[in-house]
Amino acid sequence: RVPPCQGGCRGFKSLHPLSRLEAEGHVPSASALFEGGWGMQGRRRRQVPAATRGRGTVPAPTRRMGAVLRGLPSGESRPGESLGAVRARQGPMNSPEVHSWLQPVFIGTPGRARCTKPFCTTCGSLDFRSDLWNGAAKQAGIAIRFPDNENPHTVLANRPMADRESLGRALIAGLRALPSRWLESEPLRTAIIELQILRDQHGVDLDLEVALAGTTAGEEMARMREHSARMLKQRRRYEASQTPQAIEEWRRFKREARAKAHSERQLIALRRNERRVELLSALAGQSPAERLDRFANDRDLALECIPTELIPSHGRDLESVGRATISALIARIGRRRGPWGNLRRMLEQLADRE
Repeated sequence: RVPPCQGGCRGFKSLHPLSRLEAEGHVPSASALFEGGWGMQGRRRRQVPAATRGRGTVPAPTRRMGAVLRGLPSGESRPGESLGAVRARQGPMNSPEVHSWLQPVFIGTPGRARCTKPFCTTCGSLDFRSDLWNGAAKQAGIAIRFPDNENPHTVLANRPMADRESLGRALIAGLRALPSRWLESEPLRTAIIELQILRDQHGVDLDLEVALAGTTAGEEMARMREHSARMLKQRRRYEASQTPQAIEEWRRFKREARAKAHSERQLIALRRNERRVELLSALAGQSPAERLDRFANDRDLALECIPTELIPSHGRDLESVGRATISALIARIGRRRGPWGNLRRMLEQLADRE
């Protein structure tokens, strides 16, 4: 595997795991690996007949990695398509329309993992940012070296304004030539942030909106600013909700809500008790046979709320009860115990006698 970056975070995801072995001469070159049918982890792939695979085509499992190593955009190499066809469809790599000096910097060197995450809290993506400014210095013809694992803006702070302006123009030129496949990528966002730091922290007069208008970098910068505006709005809303006045208002609202819910529950319980008292009064005024008939046929009546004194417990109370009422009442009582169980047993004995 490719060794991780010095900061311990994950490196750039497009690096091939065999690149270090290839550099040390233990495995064939990348072209021989991909075109010869080797898999992602260095194991020999099952050979596909030439009639179905074709000579020089990109194997499907390694198509993305092969495209990245050759500088082709991820997703632009199609199954069964030769590398020559991909390059012919994409155009020459050294043409200004599709190539930028930033692309090799974004892709990186095989065998050297780097972090490209903007504002990485582990390593600060120092290696990638140093490579970015070293490439800009080379394009601007400035003899300056940005060391790895060191903040490049420390070096920029000690350079004259003319060098900073030249470096900024070189980086803008590279961003303008980037193709659309780098949209929403971490290297592009980090490069745009570096330009903004160069303008805001080092005082370089850069009109990024005009310089990057109509380009992939300009579109990405607009998206970044929209995202930043949304995050700033959320942060301000959260900060406003954490003031002592807002916290006290929220606590008062919760207390009022709890009190309202408690009063509603009490009102519901009071109405339920009133209905139960009315029901029990009505049942008390009925004869045992009438109560048993209501117990059997009133499905809305909960048997659990009937007190023991209203449940018939003598055989004489069952003399005028019909057969249909007895069957329905036995089914309604079910396996209840206590007074209801005694009533069920009397009803079963009465049904057996009949």
